[in-house]
Amino acid sequence: MFTSSHSVASETQPSQTGIIALGLFYGGFSGHSWKLHAQRGKYRSGEPFIRFGSEVSNSFRPANSYVVFDARFQDTARLRPEEVSTMRFTSDVLVAAVAFFGILSSTHAWQTSFQLTGKTLVLGNVSYFVPPTPVSQLNISGDAKTLSSLSTTANDFAGEIIPITVIPTSNTSFGQAQFQSTVDSYKASDDVFSESFLAGVYILFTGQGKPTASVSFASQAFNTSLVLMSPQYSGGIALTKPLPAGPYFVSPGSGEIFQALRLYEDEQQSFIYGTAPAVQRLLDGGMVLVGKTKSSQFANGEQATEDWVDQHAPYNPRGDGYQDGSASSTGSATALAAYPWLDHSIGSDTGGSMRDPASVNGLFGLRPSLDAVSLDDVMPLSPVFDTGGVFARDAKAWAKVGHWWYQNLSDFTQFPKKIWFPLDSFGGSFLNGTTPAPGSSDAIFNDFVTKLEGFLGVNRTTFNFLDSWNTTKPANSTAPSIGVLLNTAYADIATPDQVALVADPFINAFKAEHSGRAPFISPSPLIHWAFGRGVTPAQRVEAIQNKTIFLNWFAQNIVKPDNTTCSDSIFLYPHSVGATNYRNQYGSPPVPPLGFSLERIAVHAETPDFVVPVGEVAYNSTVTNTTEFLPVTLSVVASKNCDLMLFNMFSALQDAGILNPVMTGARMFSAEPV
Repeated sequence: MFTSSHSVASETQPSQTGIIALGLFYGGFSGHSWKLHAQRGKYRSGEPFIRFGSEVSNSFRPANSYVVFDARFQDTARLRPEEVSTMRFTSDVLVAAVAFFGILSSTHAWQTSFQLTGKTLVLGNVSYFVPPTPVSQLNISGDAKTLSSLSTTANDFAGEIIPITVIPTSNTSFGQAQFQSTVDSYKASDDVFSESFLAGVYILFTGQGKPTASVSFASQAFNTSLVLMSPQYSGGIALTKPLPAGPYFVSPGSGEIFQALRLYEDEQQSFIYGTAPAVQRLLDGGMVLVGKTKSSQFANGEQATEDWVDQHAPYNPRGDGYQDGSASSTGSATALAAYPWLDHSIGSDTGGSMRDPASVNGLFGLRPSLDAVSLDDVMPLSPVFDTGGVFARDAKAWAKVGHWWYQNLSDFTQFPKKIWFPLDSFGGSFLNGTTPAPGSSDAIFNDFVTKLEGFLGVNRTTFNFLDSWNTTKPANSTAPSIGVLLNTAYADIATPDQVALVADPFINAFKAEHSGRAPFISPSPLIHWAFGRGVTPAQRVEAIQNKTIFLNWFAQNIVKPDNTTCSDSIFLYPHSVGATNYRNQYGSPPVPPLGFSLERIAVHAETPDFVVPVGEVAYNSTVTNTTEFLPVTLSVVASKNCDLMLFNMFSALQDAGILNPVMTGARMFSAEPV
């Protein structure tokens, strides 16, 4: 049995609470998203996540793959915050409105002013949302026997909708063995499904010939009280529209069939409302939308907790759970590191907003080559630097998504034969020639690179990256070092770009709507925009020139294009070493994004930079007062547009056991602490 409640919406005072799941789910995809109505997955509105309980075929992944999107990917028709509330509000509060206005049901005005917009219910201690629009209907007009069966079964469910499971079969003889194997398959692959949905079953014949079915055992085995069959069976009933396999709800009076959408809580505080129309490509490939996650304000770098003012920073689940999740794609990374029912999440990287969250949350994540994926309808920071990346916990799944998403790049299945190993970046024992301490990040890096050498059949080439400029710098540059050449280049381009493209239009529009009052801006973007307003056009032009000088120098002297392997070499540098960065400690005030680090190589050279988790190191937590573990990750840079080669290489490294998938939760590679 279940408990349920209706949602209502007023035509004169529209409430989005009951329809927000469908309104946002369908409304943000420019006419293409209606096909998602038959897809299987999760969605979120307000606090709960909603998961669809039916199957979908796709071209590049198993049917149960789910994705979330960074908040920077904008809606085409965005709802205001006051238009968004949670499903719990719908079910727990607005039900009172239904009861109240039911008293006035004899008044025609009240009957026409309100309409049902869905309901929430609890079935087997699991919460579900049932949308108002049916996906199919049983053809039971005048069928007194079936109507009676539906009515009788409905008595076990408060006289309302009945849980039912569609079970397709091509066997002409369907019996207990196939029924049981189908149920076992659903339980293993679909977290929407449970045995509670076997109160009713619809056997759908998809084969040839005259079928028979025997399912009388189900009443004892699964408490099945309603058995319906497709028209090929004797006495069968047709559906008005074909349905994929999986769990649904059926109305006993009308025979209308509705999707089963499972609700999840957001314990990590990673999600906000909205959808992601800029990633239609992923949806076309079969990915299923869950929702939009939190990013730092206007995609600027922010430190948890003090820089996050309007929104609380999402929680990084690694270690003691109180480490900074980095920025700006914070919610996407923390969600994927925490929730096993997510397979992928995406975000943007302008100066490090994919790679930094990937590194501290212990995920596979990348900054792709510039222009590898369209960023239409994505909030810009700077088109000169903006890219879109995908997070994953598994290198092979990561590669599948990458090959689908970055569709305009050439594929290469042979790998580079040179490994650049910059000693000035790795430092520590690599610089002084000592043996790395067991369990240290140096030991983890050395173990991985040694295995990588064996896999590629080459030895690492050690060198000092910054010093290499001195002997190979181009004649058109007088800069004594890379640091001098690019010291202000990123800031001189990115900050005035966002002022012109985002800040000023937003502030002006806000003032126009609020009698001249300015909006609140968080400390980090405020500092960046103030710097950007001081950058002259001439300074921005010079910064573009210096960026171009570096791009050409890097492509000609370090990582070069190659006809066979796409990139003649790969360039490694450490991205995270398991250092603590507690979210309950105060840091320094935000400053403009000045200076140069190896993370800026891909930003200026427009190359791919892939972050891969290679281990974890122990530390003594000041929060739990016990030993915890934090991620150790490595960045791998290749020549521009060689992203698919890197995906192939990391997939092969996982097949070889050199890379491993990571788990969700506090630990990446072993059981979580009790």
